[in-house]
Amino acid sequence: MSTASLGYLLDALLPGSGWLMLYAAYIDESYTDEFPVFAVGGYLVREDKARDMDAEWRATLAKYRVPYFHMADVNACKGIFEQLGDEGCDQLAREMIGLIKKYISVGWVTVGNVQLFGSGMPDLNDDAYTYCLLQTCVGFLIWLNKNDPDSQVMYFFESGHPTCGSAWEILNTKFREAQPKGRIGPIASDAKINQPLLQAADLVTWQVAKFVKGRIRGNPRPRRDYLALVGDRHVVQYANVKKGTNLAASIGDLSPWGPNIERDIFLRSMFGLPDSWGPQNTMTMFLSYRFDPPKSSS
Repeated sequence: MSTASLGYLLDALLPGSGWLMLYAAYIDESYTDEFPVFAVGGYLVREDKARDMDAEWRATLAKYRVPYFHMADVNACKGIFEQLGDEGCDQLAREMIGLIKKYISVGWVTVGNVQLFGSGMPDLNDDAYTYCLLQTCVGFLIWLNKNDPDSQVMYFFESGHPTCGSAWEILNTKFREAQPKGRIGPIASDAKINQPLLQAADLVTWQVAKFVKGRIRGNPRPRRDYLALVGDRHVVQYANVKKGTNLAASIGDLSPWGPNIERDIFLRSMFGLPDSWGPQNTMTMFLSYRFDPPKSSS
């Protein structure tokens, strides 16, 4: 895809669909070699709000004189963001989180242990990216089935992952065919530096992956920007697969900002943590400082 504006792309990809409401899902992934946490997710946004969010995101980038937003580099205040200084990087991230909370319908991130995938496993369990991507795409459909069943959704995902081509093929065949005719609109990919709402997906997947890594390490305190981001309309799904099989189980954390003993038990299973780890320290993590759940901005 080119760097065309989101409005142009939506007009080109969704001409005269006939559905009552159009949504677009924007999906990215977060993974580093130092830790096996693999997160794939992003945001579902109503088409009219997506256009406004895209425009406001671009205006904010222009205000800070940067061409794109990348959460890892903003957090480290490095690269093109170094010129903003620590305070400027912090303020930029705060403004982008504000835009997310202003416009999105729901955020959904699927987390897996990358070490449980691969090695010639059958079917979808062979690839962490494809598996977690499909779980997130299904998650958005679950939300739509409950909140806006007479709607169509298109999917944008970031084009940089090595297996995005095979994932795209599965989305356009098995995934599309499993839904009512016309429910799934166009499926497209682009580099996130070109599309602001993919940059929003980058922000949330980085934050969730950072939270899970910290939780596994026994970090007693979630980041405050994470708490501000996921305070409402966010679901974090944890997917546990049995290596070498098609067997899988998952749970959805509907309150990812709060304590969740079930989630911690699931994390212990997913990452092979010792019995001495959680869930007995779950409450300790959140009671180590006074915390009120973030209030919705909607």
